[in-house]
Amino acid sequence: DYNVAIGFQAADAMVGASNNNIALGKNALGAGTAAISNNIAIGQDSLSHASYAASVINLAIGYGTGQAITSGTKNVLIGHEAGSTLATSSSCTAVGHNALKLATGGSNTAVGNGAGQAIAAGAENTIIGDHAMFDSDGGEGNNVAIGSGALRHLNSDTADGNVAIGHHAGRYYETTATGAPTPDGNLTQAVNSIYIGNESAGIDASTADNEIVIGHNAVSNGTNTITLGNAAITGFHCDETISALSDGRTKKDVNTNTIGLDFLEKLTTVNYT
Repeated sequence: DYNVAIGFQAADAMVGASNNNIALGKNALGAGTAAISNNIAIGQDSLSHASYAASVINLAIGYGTGQAITSGTKNVLIGHEAGSTLATSSSCTAVGHNALKLATGGSNTAVGNGAGQAIAAGAENTIIGDHAMFDSDGGEGNNVAIGSGALRHLNSDTADGNVAIGHHAGRYYETTATGAPTPDGNLTQAVNSIYIGNESAGIDASTADNEIVIGHNAVSNGTNTITLGNAAITGFHCDETISALSDGRTKKDVNTNTIGLDFLEKLTTVNYT
């Protein structure tokens, strides 16, 4: 009951127990025979798979959006062929032309033209920006890319857990840590690394691991390093003392030392230049 269908073959196979669905466009919700409810399909072939399950609830707006979904649910897909390969995965949001077009993994969010368009099994990515993570075409997961071209060339199934915020953040690498990205090439693999700032860059195409780079045109100093600012920075100002991890202020269970005067009397002083 309370279904709306407008267009050639829109919801034409829908059974009587289906409720509260909207199908607008040629073949929208057009092949499924299950008793579906609360779905919205606007655009040719949107949510049109013949095995579309009764238990799923999705929103698809645009040509071919969600056309392969069978059991995936709670997906929001808006844009030409957005999420058009999703089948059994759920909780994806794709907004933009070809956003998550080839995705098969779940819990991805992509907003922007071509955002995450080639991601396959990769899951739990947040991708916002024109062509952000554009080349990622496999199992890349748990990444955050915000900004036009952020992590655009990331392309390795082990490239997980990265954060890139800013225009072209994490897109390139530069082999000279003190230089602005020319660039020397595309950053294709990084693991658990952070790039914040316009064109913040790595130092190698594929060896980045736990590097943190912050600042406009800042370039990484390599694995397990933190870089703040670019070569033009002339000062570093901080109101508080920076504590190293070996600093006493970060230690716990500190006990009184039992060494006495007899030990101190044995110490010898030295001078050096």
